[in-house]
Amino acid sequence: MGLMTGKRLLITGVITDQSIAYSVARLALAEGATVLLTGYGRMSLVERMAKRLGIETPVLELDATDSEQLASLAQRVGEHVDGLDGVLHAIAFGPQSTLGGGFMTATWADVATALHASTYSYQALAVACEPLGSSAAGTAGLGSGNGSPVTSNVSAGHAETSNVGADAPAPMPPNQRPSAPRRSSTPK
Repeated sequence: MGLMTGKRLLITGVITDQSIAYSVARLALAEGATVLLTGYGRMSLVERMAKRLGIETPVLELDATDSEQLASLAQRVGEHVDGLDGVLHAIAFGPQSTLGGGFMTATWADVATALHASTYSYQALAVACEPLGSSAAGTAGLGSGNGSPVTSNVSAGHAETSNVGADAPAPMPPNQRPSAPRRSSTPK
């Protein structure tokens, strides 16, 4: 009996066996989880990875920037599992102009596309999966700017988000945060 026996996970971003999402799926399966994968654009690659992992459920098509696909996601996932215990957002996309050193000269349209696909889709995916989760379900995303994962609990009727990387400080409630040092009005 594995650590994840009986857990149901939806994992995005499995394109190659070198992806972090692939490793997460492989380890989750080895620990007894039921894993559903999503893919977009290069479905045959994701289907090949699913076969390599031994996943028997079909890969669900999901463009995480498409409101119609997001709206139908809970129903499509529900055809295979009766809920989710976790979701991994490992989606990233940017037009060529936003990659590498070109970001500073990229147009707003290209930057907006990259932000929508790579960042805002995290929130959209969490909201789309909310009907499938319990109060203990969570969503994890890769790449929070400093490389640390981000986790959310949106299934409890409210959103809580935190950085969970080893180099990220634990979130502190606003009423417990230290105040900024006050400046003296007298010159030194």
